[in-house]
Amino acid sequence: HGITAYLGYDRNALDRALAECRELPNHGPVNGCYGGVFMEYNTQWMLADDAHMREISSPEDAYEPCRSVPKEYEQECVFWQPWWWNQVLFGTKSSEKVSKQMGVYCKEISRGSADLTRACFEGIGGLIRLNAEFDARRPAQLCDATSERALDRLFCRASASNWLTAGIAGPKGNGEIICEGLWGDALTYCTAYAR
Repeated sequence: HGITAYLGYDRNALDRALAECRELPNHGPVNGCYGGVFMEYNTQWMLADDAHMREISSPEDAYEPCRSVPKEYEQECVFWQPWWWNQVLFGTKSSEKVSKQMGVYCKEISRGSADLTRACFEGIGGLIRLNAEFDARRPAQLCDATSERALDRLFCRASASNWLTAGIAGPKGNGEIICEGLWGDALTYCTAYAR
């Protein structure tokens, strides 16, 4: 966040911020520098009262900057893109309809890449955890509305369960509740995230 706020919010500044991050450790999508750069670029949270959300002026804008960043930054960008979509397109509303539309955006932004699809649905999972007003059972319903594909829903649920158990951006809870109703390998996968 701080690197982006310092360098600025235009596309050239984004590229410079990513280059600065390359010199730092920890490039995970949630806690890493790249993730912070993309979050701040889209939301401008550090500007506080002067912040204004990056706007969408054309349908293609919904997928930027992720479609035009170098490949090494795509996963982090795509992971955080649903957070921006939720604010700029849906006003932080939470419903099955919003979740379904976010899933449509995820499929479009990933362009068939399994890694990007996973990153995007995991991003939705973290967001849904917050949008569910910390109701431990609601994220499963919202994740299940994101896609017809079971694997997409699983990525969302597993991420939401991890955010709940870890207490990321909210109180800690029993993330295994989000895994209820799954079975077999899907239950094992989700439970591992929850733990």
